[in-house]
Amino acid sequence: MENGKIEKKANYEKKIDVVFCGLIREKERFKKSINDLILLRKQGFVNQIILSTWDYEAKNNPEMVEFLEKNKVLIIASKEPADRGWGNIWCQMKSLEYGLNKIDENRFVLRTRTDVWINPEFIKKLAVEKEELLKITNNLPKGNKFKFKIWIPWYELTLPFYVADECFFGLCKDSKLLVNYNTEYDNKLKVDSGISHIRKSIDPFLKDY
Repeated sequence: MENGKIEKKANYEKKIDVVFCGLIREKERFKKSINDLILLRKQGFVNQIILSTWDYEAKNNPEMVEFLEKNKVLIIASKEPADRGWGNIWCQMKSLEYGLNKIDENRFVLRTRTDVWINPEFIKKLAVEKEELLKITNNLPKGNKFKFKIWIPWYELTLPFYVADECFFGLCKDSKLLVNYNTEYDNKLKVDSGISHIRKSIDPFLKDY
């Protein structure tokens, strides 16, 4: 009995959560992603699968909603912000915030979109090796704001803090640091593109650094 409990706990700790944020796009690709994740869930690599979207999106896609509910995907259908912000930034922030709020802060989460497909073998690698892959080895002078690194698929070399946000992977508590509603960036960041990317990744460091 005791061994069974330990085994179950270890298996749960290995699993990661997955949050899809935003509009329902590329439906066939989205279904492919969900089917891959369902298999990974059966194999013990994935825990929760969540879609954080808007109420009108759920209403306008009844077949997709039925498919998701049938496969035990949690749907968070919220009211879209009236003020969408520069580059729809407030929509992105709210969708991410609502999704992360359904996950324990000490669990690891993959944030992605419905139009993004990620190789399930890579997701397995993230699940199994997450703490080693994301381990922080160099401490900053004032300490690290993040407990672990956050994996991203790419970054822009010419603009500091311009990093990918269509998908990323990290500890839920760390990912919540990327949510902010600071409006000063619209005037502060004098760049032609990437403001929505930069404002997410730079904000946790501005006060202390």
